Order: sequence, then structure tokens, then C-alpha cells
Amino acid sequence: MYIGTFRFKAGTNPEIGRVVLTNKSAEAGKRVSADAIRFGGGMGLVARNRTTSGRPKYLEGSRYFLQYAGMPDSLVFNFNRNILDYNDDYQSRAEYLNYLKGAPYGPNRNRKAKGLGVPIDLSLSFHTDAGIKGEKDR
Repeated sequence: MYIGTFRFKAGTNPEIGRVVLTNKSAEAGKRVSADAIRFGGGMGLVARNRTTSGRPKYLEGSRYFLQYAGMPDSLVFNFNRNILDYNDDYQSRAEYLNYLKGAPYGPNRNRKAKGLGVPIDLSLSFHTDAGIKGEKDR
């Protein structure tokens, strides 16, 4: 259940800058749990054409997140040798999983790459072409 988005002021303020889960309720026997709490993530840091996107990291293409996360550039960029980020964006998602798992399932450019040895049971990625014009429509 998504509870909402809450904005915090910059800096440290232990009186109001925190998340607290409690089971204080008028009904006895109820439980409270959380599987994730996300704090920001910051603004995009990866420069392309000598400038950053000016957007939060979560809005940038996956290839930029992968660079930020430490995946070697040689394994993720320019799959199709074109200047557009479009294909690299959706193709890099699976390549990241291949890198996390590592040999013999490493990234396409080097299946023997050691990777990080992270076991992957399931991966789900969402990509949409909504709002994207083809080359002939530009």
C-alpha cells in the first residue's frame, strides 16, 4: 500500500526529519510492517554533452543510473553505435542484471565478465514507447 510522498527540508532535523512506524491503534492485534522507504535519490550527476539532465536520478534513463551505480562504461554504452540514448536505455536494464549475476551470464559484450555474483531469481523492468516519435516522424 503506497502511503504517499512527503517532502523534508534540507539538512538534519531529528525532530521532524524521520520516519517512524508504530502499531498504536484503537484495534488490538494489528501489525505494521514496511518493505521499503525511499529517501530522495538526488539529482542526476552524469554529464552528457558537458551538462547534466537537471532531473532527479529516478527520471533519467537507466544507462545513466548504471554509470552512477558503478557498472563499467565499456559494458553498457552504445549497444547500437548510434548517438541516441533510446535503445541504450531499454537494453541496458537487462545488461545490468547480467553484470550483477556475472559469468557465464555476464553482459553481452563480455559473457565471461566476473560481475558481482548477485543471484537473480526474478527481474521486472517497465519500458514504454508512449510519446516517442519514430525517426520518420521527426
